[in-house]
Amino acid sequence: SYLCADTAEDELYLTGVEGARSSLTVPLLLHDEVMGTFNVESARPGAFTQRDLQYLELFCREVAVALNTLSLLKVEKASAVLEGTRKLLCEVAEPVDSVLNDAVSLLSRFQTHDEDTSRKLRQILHHTRLVRDRIREVGDALSAGCGIGSDQQEVHPLLRSKRILVVDTENE
Repeated sequence: SYLCADTAEDELYLTGVEGARSSLTVPLLLHDEVMGTFNVESARPGAFTQRDLQYLELFCREVAVALNTLSLLKVEKASAVLEGTRKLLCEVAEPVDSVLNDAVSLLSRFQTHDEDTSRKLRQILHHTRLVRDRIREVGDALSAGCGIGSDQQEVHPLLRSKRILVVDTENE
């Protein structure tokens, strides 16, 4: 935490609000990790006291916990969306695979005999694959809407829908 009584005389002060003459900056700490900072400024020199600093430190602990809870809720929401999408894909996998297999089987029989039937079977294959892909895309879009994964790189296709278990041995 840092209490700047007079910004005009403090070399460490970084300009925040134009015309600020005093500043109070407190880190947002969670488990000894800095999540960000909370800064309050005043146009009056000496506007903040040590008591203000203590109050803001207590307040910032609560803000850090609230931000962490919000982050956990976003992850939980995205996990629920991904789990729902996974279940939906599992439920439609067998019927979709059956349609695809039947269409491929029929296509191999009629490919040389009837061009119109072959064209229609290729359309069935294409549209059935689209249904499967759209379900996955909707799940991905919903989880991105939860704020998860939007700032990360594209997931490699072989890693998509895989799970990772993280074990923390320090908090047993």
